[in-house]
Amino acid sequence: MSESSPSTEVTVYRSGARLNLDDDRSSIQQLRTGTGAHILLANGFLSQSVTGWDHWKRPVTERYPGHPVSRVRWEAQVLESLKPLVAALDTGGDANRLLAHVRGRFDSAFTAIKEGRRPDLPAAALLLEAPAKWLLAKQRATETGQALAKAISETDDDAKFILMGFSLGARVMAATAMALAEAELTHKVSAIHLIGGAIGRSSKWQPITDVVTDGVWNYYSGNDSVLSMLYRTAEIGEVPIGLSGMQLEGPKAHDINVTAEVFTHRGYLPVISLK
Repeated sequence: MSESSPSTEVTVYRSGARLNLDDDRSSIQQLRTGTGAHILLANGFLSQSVTGWDHWKRPVTERYPGHPVSRVRWEAQVLESLKPLVAALDTGGDANRLLAHVRGRFDSAFTAIKEGRRPDLPAAALLLEAPAKWLLAKQRATETGQALAKAISETDDDAKFILMGFSLGARVMAATAMALAEAELTHKVSAIHLIGGAIGRSSKWQPITDVVTDGVWNYYSGNDSVLSMLYRTAEIGEVPIGLSGMQLEGPKAHDINVTAEVFTHRGYLPVISLK
């Protein structure tokens, strides 16, 4: 194994091709050299630019030992101000904890005003601005996926990939697969793993099953309060695949229910095993 600093150009091992993400707001960080299909990871909002393996290393290494691994780093800083709200929502489905957090934010704001200090933005105000910011970040995830598909399409024909994405990173990888399907490049991707996906459940995603040679695995939890509240508010009630499954057709589509293991939006990677 070898670690390296962030790079916008990564060798696709075995074929010797170069994977170059021509996008000034995104980059590709090489994490490990190896043989076999090249694994590409994309993290979710607020941690999309984090370097290194984070919580990916265990599940990826257990499922695909020896494969080369790189991480797609993309920008969604528009959601940075929503960190307090996400922390409040990510309570493991406990409504009382969420209400207690919101009340605490308001109490802190009132205390600050009484003491002549500038209050933090109340949780209610964050809720009002969250949908617009979420939609902007979602668009950025889609654009990153399209750029990644272009980079993959320009590699050697024998270069193969495994796409993995968490949260909005799952949208990055689904958008990548959709773009490859539209270009009729159905031989480049071995498998896709979507985890806690911030993607609306819809038959429009069916073409991604045509891109893979092995399958598409979607890991979802009914306990994911961030997807249940923030995503569904922003998308006017739309149900995300990370909350209740893709429900796509065909033998290559696999919904994996991890509700019994995952109790928060950030709780997938530390506990799940990839199929």
